[in-house]
Amino acid sequence: MAQEKYEPVERYIEKRFWGAHMSKVQLPTSQQKSILAWIKKPSNFLVMLGCPGCGKSFTAIAITRHLFDIASKKIQYPSIFYYPQGKIYEEFRELYHNRWSDEPIKKRLSDALLLTIDDFGCTRNNEWQAEIMSQLIDERYSNKKPTILTSNLNLDEIEEKFHRRVRSRLQSRENLIISDWETDLRQEGL
Repeated sequence: MAQEKYEPVERYIEKRFWGAHMSKVQLPTSQQKSILAWIKKPSNFLVMLGCPGCGKSFTAIAITRHLFDIASKKIQYPSIFYYPQGKIYEEFRELYHNRWSDEPIKKRLSDALLLTIDDFGCTRNNEWQAEIMSQLIDERYSNKKPTILTSNLNLDEIEEKFHRRVRSRLQSRENLIISDWETDLRQEGL
C-alpha cells in the first residue's frame, strides 16, 4: 500500500507504529466482541484507557487504518484522521502564529468521518488547550461522529484535567469504554 494514500492517517504516526494492522492487535479478551462490533458499525466514541505500553495506540492506529481502507472504497479521499493530542495543539499554534483563522482546522476535526486522538490528556494543558479539546469533544459528541480516544488517564483524571462535561460525554452510555488494559506489553518485549 502506498504511504501517500494514508497521508491523513499516517501523517503523525511514529515509526514504531508503522506496522500497526488489525491482524496484529491484541485486544483485551473481555472486550473483543464489543470492540469488533464498534469497528463494524462505528458510532459515537471508542475510549481506550489504560497504562502506558498496553497497546492502546497500536490498536487505535490499526482500527483507524482499517476504517480508512473501508471508507476509501466508497469515497476517494475519506476524512479520517489520526492525531496525537499534542499535534492538534501544534496545528492551532501555527495558525495563530501566522494570524490565520482556526476555523478550517476546527471544521476539519469536527466534521471528519472518523477522528482518532491518541494520548488524550497526556500533555500538560493550559486553559486554552483544555478549551480547544473540550469544544472538539463536545462538537463530535453532539453530532454523534465516530471518535477514538486513547489515554493513560482514568475518567477521574480526565475530569480533573478538562471539565466535568468532557467526562460526562465520554462516559455516555452510547460510547464504548475499554479500561481493562493491564499489561505493559513493552515490559514483556512485545
